[in-house]
Amino acid sequence: LASYSGVSSLVRLPAGGLTACEETMEIIREAITEVEAIARARGIALDADVLEKTMTFIKAMDAGVTSSMQRDVAAGRQLEIEALSGTVVRYGRELGIPTPVHRFIYAALKPVDARAGG
Repeated sequence: LASYSGVSSLVRLPAGGLTACEETMEIIREAITEVEAIARARGIALDADVLEKTMTFIKAMDAGVTSSMQRDVAAGRQLEIEALSGTVVRYGRELGIPTPVHRFIYAALKPVDARAGG
């Protein structure tokens, strides 16, 4: 959720716009890999193919689907950035796991959230 939500909120396109772009899907893949590494380091049991299952799920989304955080950006509402990418960044820092994609998402959306009163 954090990975797709974060990227879709930055790109501001529905699922079809994201899945049509190979470069954007690669960024989503990298963001999911960060979350997977943190989950495994925290002892959370995941299927070996969780990355591929998640990518398949995203690719199968209806082309018009938008994330709730993306809708919040569009409406000028406070974002879930702290609970999503913010949590990934904090856990990564605690565990010594690099989270460059989520760090960028967090840094890029923090001012948007602040403008909305977050």
